[in-house]
Amino acid sequence: MTDLVLSATSERVTTITLNRPEARNALSSALLTQLSTAINDAEASEDTDVIILTGADPAFCAGLDLRELGSAELNLVGGRDSAALSPFTALWSTTKPVIAAIN
Repeated sequence: MTDLVLSATSERVTTITLNRPEARNALSSALLTQLSTAINDAEASEDTDVIILTGADPAFCAGLDLRELGSAELNLVGGRDSAALSPFTALWSTTKPVIAAIN
């Protein structure tokens, strides 16, 4: 499986990178699942004080993956615990500062 989300920690800062540059880092269901895991892992880590969220070049994020939009893979009406919303729930719930490094 491809790493759609990369995570690296240095000097108490965890950088989470959306890694789907061929699709301008569009949010697919697989990417959303990996992003949620990365955010929750950074929140739980005692080695992380700050989270930076960025995207692999050429874009930060194009938004939802339109190829999946409306398909059975991406459920946007499943409630706040759905895969599509869980990374956003994790961001809202984190106690650590989050910086978006928009490129």
